[in-house]
Amino acid sequence: MIKKALYLSLFLISFLPFEAQSQTISQIFQTTADSVASYFGRRTAWEDSILIEHFYIRKNGPAEVHFNEFISDQPLRKVDIDSIYSVVKANFPSKYKSYVNNIAIYSNSNKIEKLISKAIKADSYSDGRVEVGKSSEPDVSKHARKRDSYPLVTNISKARHPLKGLQGRNIALWQSHGYYYEQTMERWEWQRSRFFTVVEDSFTQSFVLPFLVPMLENAGATVLLPRERDVQRNMLIVDNDSHNHHLYSEKNNHHSWQNAPGKGFSYKDVLLYGENPFEMGTARAVSCTKDIEHLSSAFWYAQVPQAGEYAVYVSYPKLSNAYNKAQYEVVHNGGITRFEVNQQMSPSTWVYLGSFGFNPTKKEQGVHLNNYGSEGKAVGADAVRFGAGMGNVARNPATIDENGEPIKRDYEVEPELSGMPRFYEGSRYYLQFAGMPDSVYSQFKNQNDYKDDFTSRANWVNALIGSSKRLPGREGYNVPLDMALGFHSDAGESYADSTVGTLAIYTEISEKANQYKYKGNRIIARELCDIVQSQVVSDIKASFEPNWSRRELWDREYYESRAPEVPTMLLELLSHQSFSDMRLGNDPSFKFVVSRAVYKGILKYLAYINNEDYVVQPLPVKDFAAELDGNFAKLSWQPRQDTLESSAAPKGYIVYTFERDPNTVGNVLTEPTNGIDGFDNGKYLENNAISIQIEPGKIYSFKITAVNDGGESMESEILSVGISKCEGAPTLLIVNNFSRVAAGASFLTSDSTRAGFMDEVDAGVAYHREIAMVGKMTEFDRSMPWVDDDNPGFGASSFEYEGQIFAGNSFDYPLIHGSAIMKAGYSFCSVSSSALANIDMNKYPVADIICGKQIRTISGSYPQVRFEVFPESLMTALRAYTSQGGNLLISGANIASDSHHFIYEFTPDSAYKVDVLDKEIQFAKDVLKFSYLNYDATSSGLVKSLPNQFDLQKDSYYDFYTTPNKFVYCVEAADGLAPAGKNAASIYSYADSKISAGVAYKGKDYSCVSLGFPIETLKSQKQIDHIISSLLDFLLP
Repeated sequence: MIKKALYLSLFLISFLPFEAQSQTISQIFQTTADSVASYFGRRTAWEDSILIEHFYIRKNGPAEVHFNEFISDQPLRKVDIDSIYSVVKANFPSKYKSYVNNIAIYSNSNKIEKLISKAIKADSYSDGRVEVGKSSEPDVSKHARKRDSYPLVTNISKARHPLKGLQGRNIALWQSHGYYYEQTMERWEWQRSRFFTVVEDSFTQSFVLPFLVPMLENAGATVLLPRERDVQRNMLIVDNDSHNHHLYSEKNNHHSWQNAPGKGFSYKDVLLYGENPFEMGTARAVSCTKDIEHLSSAFWYAQVPQAGEYAVYVSYPKLSNAYNKAQYEVVHNGGITRFEVNQQMSPSTWVYLGSFGFNPTKKEQGVHLNNYGSEGKAVGADAVRFGAGMGNVARNPATIDENGEPIKRDYEVEPELSGMPRFYEGSRYYLQFAGMPDSVYSQFKNQNDYKDDFTSRANWVNALIGSSKRLPGREGYNVPLDMALGFHSDAGESYADSTVGTLAIYTEISEKANQYKYKGNRIIARELCDIVQSQVVSDIKASFEPNWSRRELWDREYYESRAPEVPTMLLELLSHQSFSDMRLGNDPSFKFVVSRAVYKGILKYLAYINNEDYVVQPLPVKDFAAELDGNFAKLSWQPRQDTLESSAAPKGYIVYTFERDPNTVGNVLTEPTNGIDGFDNGKYLENNAISIQIEPGKIYSFKITAVNDGGESMESEILSVGISKCEGAPTLLIVNNFSRVAAGASFLTSDSTRAGFMDEVDAGVAYHREIAMVGKMTEFDRSMPWVDDDNPGFGASSFEYEGQIFAGNSFDYPLIHGSAIMKAGYSFCSVSSSALANIDMNKYPVADIICGKQIRTISGSYPQVRFEVFPESLMTALRAYTSQGGNLLISGANIASDSHHFIYEFTPDSAYKVDVLDKEIQFAKDVLKFSYLNYDATSSGLVKSLPNQFDLQKDSYYDFYTTPNKFVYCVEAADGLAPAGKNAASIYSYADSKISAGVAYKGKDYSCVSLGFPIETLKSQKQIDHIISSLLDFLLP
């Protein structure tokens, strides 16, 4: 029997007085709707309107109350369902109470019972926990996928592999949009405005590339991106068809290499619309054998243009009998790393292996492939790429319209390259370079690059899963993706100095279908969004901002979330147009927490739909120390407790090692590194200490990661040791007291009319390298409105830094100082300042304290001060050390001003002044023998020696970086120091201001040198070697 539904409006015409007929459904039920709105309060930050749009009376079945999307936009928990029904029933229109006991409530066409999270264990939203259970329900299990037995890429040299992480999972991930060609303007431009020193197109990359991708990969996932992931501006492609064919070689044995069927890669300097580099050349193939004594092989030599870190990509043709464990080796600065690549997936495109350090002087470096494998199978070989390079897709306005008719123009516009590093460009251009068909990267047939860019990301997802069980019947790259996530920031302002917050977007209905092609219900994307959004908001509230805003859980028709045939989430993390949001958004510590939250949300979602247990990877270790014990490096560290995740405790650790000649330290690299260059594959151990035998005359650098069944943590700082070849040379101690990463200094006037970032005071410190900054902020008037992207009003920023990558905190400065110490004839070891309580400083005649750009830093609303130069523990250790005759060398940009001049909004109360600041000031006078003179003591960064009573360093000049650069972090403001007490004197001054830059003290008890600038920021290793050698001569006569 067909059920008949009557609109209440028709019912009213028949039975209500005339006056009532003018009322709409929404008006009749307004009290009901308002009561539901009151129940939710400000669960989501933005006040959206709530309406009851329809009331259906069913002949058979319950009456239906249909709300607009308001309830659907809320994160719902179990207790909400009964509460909503109770509120609606209690406030039902009086004349229709006869229906109240048999109603069904809908929002956005879904019964509200369907919208609750079945994964999150918390019964009520106020619980706030993001604990996720497992599910074996049929509707959920349709999304489950057996882990790949043969993943696309497996690093078989890795010291430890996860067991309860994301191993065997494939995740599509993109960092919003990028630089694109605007045909109507005949120019390349950003897709968003430049706000608060960044632009969304680059800003989201500073979360995804240094943090989120490594976290997912450390958990075992294969992460695929439609934009370039490497920031290396240089590129080398080696291919049998290219001008670099001499760097490609083959060795034939029982089976010989021959041309593969079909087409292959050939490099072209400039790609025009429709040109596919993977259809311009040939590829090679060879049959497999199990006979390891008679293997055929191919080698691609890595004669890179300059030394540095390079991503390594391989490619191979599509073969009907492709082997799923092709054996690759990458020979790099740190040794050999071996990979297995499943060539049944992702043929004729770039496949990322990893990032490694290469040196053009080392002729043996490169990529090796052999034909070991099952009989009847074959391996393919095509181009290998080292680095990303500059964009090479040239664009101009379309000459043919969408109907194939010529477009008449008064003048001709030549195709133009972006002039940007490839990683800045949008996915539309990378996907063309990566060999995708134009149906993927140009859905609008060359008419509109903006639309092509956002549609290309979704089309790429479907191209990847084509030919797999996720999208059967459609040709593609046979990569069975588990999910996809687009990481965006949003527009939107808040003049109330509150955050705009985090929005999540999914799409339930696509092309009138509520199922993916693999028959799983699309509503599961809501679960993905709810878990990730809940995790992000929860972790931000716990770590930075208790009032962080959670925005809606949107079901909207965005192409990026609608078109993919796998569960897809769009994360709008925050508003790049909101000053309050961006004060946090520019902070690398915030980026770490957010990225870890997204990783945890993805992990929990995939565990839920696959009915599996999960373990969260550990946090980085702390209290790292690398001392010498004879000819052994004695390493120790401590695990870091994760107060937000009980499963994140480490079960073991991996020690990575890099050895080098002290004379090679300081060689200029092409771009700032990410702490990868030169390290080996690591050694696993269960204890938190190890002794490693080393050779005199070399520097050994170490970094530590913590591991558990969920994966591997992010890396520790890098500590170094070295034994001098000079007989009987004493060992000096280096203390790394520079751990700061931070957003730039900012201000907000008391009347809230002016605000902004003050890069000239302190531009902050990036994690390893700065890839998001486009220019300094130029508009501080909060009343200035957005006009267009070239005139965005408040927050507008300039463009002088676009296309450049700047050095941040590389966490390896003991290597720089240690190299100079070894050249001066001494041995050295190094420790983190947090580990001083665990070592005996009195063994060392000199302690070199690296303070860098450490300074009191505030981020978020919690009154937590981080990165102060002299915490109580450090002052205690140095007092005790000098009381026993220990000599000090201390350098840093804020060693005096940190106790006097506050670059963040920090107003200490009287107790803090007495208990903390006054003690620091007295410590500087009593122990370090200086007092605060000036905060911003130089603009040139030029330092000269002064005549002094110690006859120390006559006629010496040094200069350090005061502006962003690719070699080392810069010092915007260096300290002026005044001598304090007897036997202390100024030994350096800043050449421009004549203000004292350094103070020396020589007493009967100990000697000390304090510098108001960081030694490691000097512009050459030669300068660093000279100043350290001279000062050691003073400290150790």
